[in-house]
Amino acid sequence: MERPQNMSMDQHSDDDEIDLFELFQSLIKQWRWLVGLTLAGTVLALILALLLPSQYQATARVALPAQASFVKLNTIKDGAYSGQSLFNDYYHRLRSPEVLIKYAEHLSSTNKLGYRQILDQESLGQIASRLTDSTDIEVLEPKENKKDAERLLPTLVGLSFWSDNEAEGAEFLNGYLEFVNDFVLSKIINDEDLLLTSGIESAAFEVAMLRSAAKRDRLHQIELREAKNKEQLTILNNSIARLVEKKILTQQSRSERLKEGLLYAEALGIKKPTTIEALSKSGAGSQVNVTTQSLPHLFLLGSTYLKKEIESIESRANIERFVPEIIELKTKIMGVENDEILASLKARVNDDPFIAGLQPLLNKLNRLNERKSQLASTSDMVGQQIYRLDKKAVVDGGHEKPKRALIVAVGAVLSGFIAIFVALIIGAVKRRKELVL
Repeated sequence: MERPQNMSMDQHSDDDEIDLFELFQSLIKQWRWLVGLTLAGTVLALILALLLPSQYQATARVALPAQASFVKLNTIKDGAYSGQSLFNDYYHRLRSPEVLIKYAEHLSSTNKLGYRQILDQESLGQIASRLTDSTDIEVLEPKENKKDAERLLPTLVGLSFWSDNEAEGAEFLNGYLEFVNDFVLSKIINDEDLLLTSGIESAAFEVAMLRSAAKRDRLHQIELREAKNKEQLTILNNSIARLVEKKILTQQSRSERLKEGLLYAEALGIKKPTTIEALSKSGAGSQVNVTTQSLPHLFLLGSTYLKKEIESIESRANIERFVPEIIELKTKIMGVENDEILASLKARVNDDPFIAGLQPLLNKLNRLNERKSQLASTSDMVGQQIYRLDKKAVVDGGHEKPKRALIVAVGAVLSGFIAIFVALIIGAVKRRKELVL
């Protein structure tokens, strides 16, 4: 009983084992499928390899610029630019999609490299995206690592550009290097010009404000001084009028007294100046006594003198000459009317020498204007480079993609495996049919 069971198990085990000889024999029988599918796959791979467009990689390297290559640029800010700072800015502009768009616009305007047709078919955003995908930029020196990637500044940068046309790709890459150089230079000039213009406008505004304030202050001083002088003249003229009025009253009073004295002098027959003693001796003593008690002794001056004195008083046309105080007041009036300070304020046409803090502002404004003029004279930056071309993109005739031999080889191998698989399946189907029959 044990032997038949063992024989059954052995037979089942033999059935599960793969007979390599039969397998190879089956493959040989299906050689047409093997050869046909393998050849078909290889031919398809060959056709695909031939149909795929050639891809060319243009490469270039740029490095830190020499100091002599941006001497003219450094005159703008008295040597403020260094090769490393300029090259770092240049490197970041190389990586900027916005600059790529501007370069595409430049190619469009100059109708170079056939990009006019591309721009007619695609938007600038699409072109920039495609150009960005086709352009690789890598820092070659110093070697980047994750720890120092943000701290290290590039000194040597490699660029590559993939294109269907090797000559156009090389021209595109070389042109892009120059375009970014000119773009950065132009931006430096424009930024400096904007900064100088802003500084000039700010300084000019401050100067104008100081001058305006000085003019207002001067006009206010003139107004105050004129009002003060007018008030002083009014006071002085009123004082003169009072003195004149007082003098007139005084003269009128004296004239009346002199006239009374003249009446007594004529009544007493006194023509020339005399004394009371002399009158007493002449026999007019009693009258003299009465007179001396009631009147001043003006009659003693004599009628001749009194008439002349009365005539002189009444004939005075300019009473002011006879008042010393009026002469002093007139002198003060002349001083007020000929106010030298007021005259200088009115005659002043330029307040600049009298404005505190103006001269430093004017010096600053002159320096800014000189720098702006210098900037205008040095704005042509032809020949100035903020990078050094370490390797120029050239046409060498060798394409990088596709690897046609590799495509054909892979196609042949894959089609061979597929052919073996198909042949095995077909062989298995045929054997099963034979067993059924």
